[in-house]
This record gives sequence, structure tokens and C-alpha cells, in this order.
Amino acid sequence: MSNMYGYNDYDGPHRAMARFSLEADDEDNPLQAGFWMEGDSLAPPCGTAVPTIHRMLDFAQVSSKDVVYDLGCGDARVCLEAFARKKCQSVGVEVEADLVSRGRELIARLNYVDQERLPFIIEQDLRIVLRNLVRLAAKATAPTEQSDDIGALPLPTIIIMYLLPEALAELEDSLRELLRLLPESFRILCNTWGLNSLVPQQRMDVKEEGGAVTPLSIYTRKSL
Repeated sequence: MSNMYGYNDYDGPHRAMARFSLEADDEDNPLQAGFWMEGDSLAPPCGTAVPTIHRMLDFAQVSSKDVVYDLGCGDARVCLEAFARKKCQSVGVEVEADLVSRGRELIARLNYVDQERLPFIIEQDLRIVLRNLVRLAAKATAPTEQSDDIGALPLPTIIIMYLLPEALAELEDSLRELLRLLPESFRILCNTWGLNSLVPQQRMDVKEEGGAVTPLSIYTRKSL
């Protein structure tokens, strides 16, 4: 059975979440788990299996009080699962317009009364968003690389990333600044690839169906 994300290993996080019909056996569907899309993105869309997302959320001890950011969110499945399982705020950042549209359509189909708690997706370069989060955390007067969405962003309590090593290297300075500026409870969870200049405080390997292993790492201020 195809689920809202377009693959058949999981049937959706919550009955209140409407399904989005996709062809689960379509080999050209870029939202399938484990499928890489060609391009110059820092985070080529590669769907994380939903059971793995659940393990990620539990590993990072996400609660309803958290504000979760997913940098390179694809179709927003991490944000949707964080909302469905933990009832927390979540913000996805994605530069690919088609994936932003897909994620926003999935969010619009949610049957939930409190609209302010629904996930929010920003169509923007994640580097710009991250730099402006640093400025907001430092209580700067205003972001210098303004977009319609960035000025009103909530500060994250956790950032989740499934990015290529070269992308992570480019972001490390900003991430280190956030670890210094935000409360000690702020943490960063990396899926598969980690941050070379930081020491992970926790590690876990998630065993996928078929035998593959996905390493997860958590970084906190103690990682500096």
C-alpha cells in the first residue's frame, strides 16, 4: 500500500494525517526512501524511511516543547513525523520548489485544529537561513539576508540534518555559533554524516530493513 510519502514500508504516522497518492513502484519518484536526485543541492532529496525518522526523534528526545528544524527537508517528512508523534513545532528548509510544494500540500491536508502548531516550510537556501538564525540568536537587530519568512523564525531547540559531507563542512562555523549562543539544551542531530570539527556526545546505529545501517550522531555545547 502506498502511503503519503510515496513508498510502501510504512502506512502513515497518524490517522488524522491525509494520504497523498503516489506510485510506490515508480523508479523515477525522487521521494522514495534511498533514492538520490541528481543536482547541485547541498542536500539532494533522499527519502529517509519513516521508521528511521521515529528512531531519530526518540534518540534526540524530542518533546512537545521542542522547535525542530530540518535543514534540507525534502518533502517535509521529518517535520510531519515530529508533529504527528511529538506534537512539537517544526520548520523545514528546502530550496527545491517542487519538494516545497509537495510538503506544503501534505501539511495542508492535515486535519488538526490548532493551525499554528502545524509544520512550516521555508523555500530558501539553508545557508542563508542558518546564518540568519545565528544573527537572531545573537539578538542582532535584523537579518541581513532577508526573505519573507526568515525575519519571523522561531529559534530552534534541535536541528536535524541529512546532508552531504561537503555541505556539513560549509555549515560548521554557523552551527558552532548556534551551539555557543543557544541554551545548553540545544542539540544537533546528524543522519549518516557528521561534523568533523565537533565531538559527538551520543551515537547510535539504526538497522534498516534489508540490513543497511544508518549512523546517527548528536552534538551539544559539550561537543565544542
